[in-house]
Amino acid sequence: MIRAWRWLLGSTGEPLTPWRTILWWEARRVPYNALLFILGCIALPIFFAAMMHSGELKPGEDPVEPLALLAAPVLANVAYTLGWFTEIVVNLVCLPARRIGPHLLRTGLIFSALMVFLPAVASSVVWASHLVVR
Repeated sequence: MIRAWRWLLGSTGEPLTPWRTILWWEARRVPYNALLFILGCIALPIFFAAMMHSGELKPGEDPVEPLALLAAPVLANVAYTLGWFTEIVVNLVCLPARRIGPHLLRTGLIFSALMVFLPAVASSVVWASHLVVR
């Protein structure tokens, strides 16, 4: 597992070119999406359970807009693409070029994980507040 993290967030000693930067990022897109999928599979049931038991939903209401579930992976991948775009632009503007991809990817993973869990945490807080008030 540690080896996988080192690869995911590691840097190669290759000279930085725009194409190598894109290849570095694209080699990590599938693991990034897999990690977000796993986190979503954990967070979504927590969110649904909290919403169903909180009493916030009226009869016939859905806890989440189905289109939001489809938009989330698209938005995550747009943001991911902005990672390699940002690295290329920074390296074209700031010389000498340096690999900032691992830092950007780490920051993006943390932000994405927080965004995936935010609805589950928020709905759990609402549910817990209803339990305390009763």
